[in-house]
Amino acid sequence: RHDQTILEQFVRMINADGSRYSYVISTLLGTDRYTEQYAYIFDTRRVELLDKGFVVPDPYNLLQREPMVCRFRTRTTNPAEAFTFALANVHTVPSNTRSELTTLYEIYVWLKSYMHEEDDIILLGDFNEPPRKYGQLWQIQTLAAALPDGVFTNTSQSASYDNILFDRQYTLEYTGKAGVLDVERAFGLTREQAMAVSDHLPVWAAFTAGERRASQFANQPAWQGR
Repeated sequence: RHDQTILEQFVRMINADGSRYSYVISTLLGTDRYTEQYAYIFDTRRVELLDKGFVVPDPYNLLQREPMVCRFRTRTTNPAEAFTFALANVHTVPSNTRSELTTLYEIYVWLKSYMHEEDDIILLGDFNEPPRKYGQLWQIQTLAAALPDGVFTNTSQSASYDNILFDRQYTLEYTGKAGVLDVERAFGLTREQAMAVSDHLPVWAAFTAGERRASQFANQPAWQGR
C-alpha cells in the first residue's frame, strides 16, 4: 500500500529552511503485484512547471511502467529567452530491458512528434543497462548520454544503470558537465547507511538557463506501439 503523504512530508522538510520546492507525481504505475510512482521535485525559484504532465499511453502494455512527461521552464529575467524542456522519467524492468529499451526508442520518436512545440526532450532515469546496451535507441544518431559507459551509478559501485539522454542536435543547452553524487563521501556515510537510503546514486547534468535556438526538426512518425 502506498502512503500518498510521504512526498508531501519530504518537500515540507526540505522547505523548512525557507526553500521553495514543489513537486508533481504520477498515478500508480505497474502491475497488480507491484506498482511505483514517478515524481519531479523542483525549486520553484529557479524552474516553473508548465503543465501537470501526462503518462505516455501504452495500449499494448509494452512497458510495465510508462514514462511520465512534464514540461518545465527556467526562471530568467526574460521569460522569452528561458530554456524550456520536457522530462520523461524511465524505469525499465530488469528482466525485460531489451524489449523495453526498444519501446522507449519508439516512444522517444513519438514524443518528438507529439510535442512538436518542444524540441528539448530529455529521457532520464533507471535504464537498468549501461549505454552500450541501449540498443535501438542509438538509431537516433544525434542522441547523447550524459554519462558514458563505466560510470557507476549504483550505491555498491558495480553497475551503470542510470542516465540522462537528450538529442544533441536540439538540446544545445547542455554544458557538457554531468556526474554522479557520491552519497557516502558527500554525507560521510558508511556503505550500509547509504544503501539504507537507496541502492542507486543521484545522477546530474548541467544545462544553461537560457534557450539556445536550433533549426526546426523534421516531422517524426507517430508512436502507436506494435
